Amino acid sequence: MIRLLRLVASLLRLGTRPAATAAPVRPPSLPLPAIAFAYPWIALTDGAARALFDRELRLELVPGHPLHGIGATAIGRVDGEDDILFALDDGRLAVVHLTFIGKPEQSPAWPRCTLFATAAAFEAAQR
Repeated sequence: MIRLLRLVASLLRLGTRPAATAAPVRPPSLPLPAIAFAYPWIALTDGAARALFDRELRLELVPGHPLHGIGATAIGRVDGEDDILFALDDGRLAVVHLTFIGKPEQSPAWPRCTLFATAAAFEAAQR
């Protein structure tokens, strides 16, 4: 619970940063995939929660990161962890371990991410 409160407090502070530090918001060009989540993964159905994770991702990405410049929408997360599943504008999925620093990372190696070509590939990796 404390970790969740720290996360929410961190994400709420994002609204005080200049808009120029974040990449522009781009809606996904493809419909969001239907995923059969297996615990500990849970779907993100709350638009406000999605927006908070989307914004943190945009803040953390720097040039050279595999997701830099690609639109992404949070669609799931690991219960009690910092791993978030994003649907990418190009149709792929990415599991991203957000660091919640609220600013660009110092290295394109972070946040760590794993890419999946399809929803089926992601679902198979959950088993």
